[in-house]
Amino acid sequence: MDQVSLLINNEDIPAESAATFDRLDPLTGATATRAAAAGVADAVAAADAAAAAFPAWSATPPGARRTLL
Repeated sequence: MDQVSLLINNEDIPAESAATFDRLDPLTGATATRAAAAGVADAVAAADAAAAAFPAWSATPPGARRTLL
């Protein structure tokens, strides 16, 4: 089974609450993926990280952005 964490500030982290949710395989009913269930604090942390990264990202030339993405 795959485990999926949150990606905030270029780091894989669990949800602050440690809550998760499962995605089931529709064919077998078995858990296919367990993912971190983000809460409000996680969303705020992600928004803060995005705001902090924006000046550098907006100054990055399109070709360099393409390479990174």
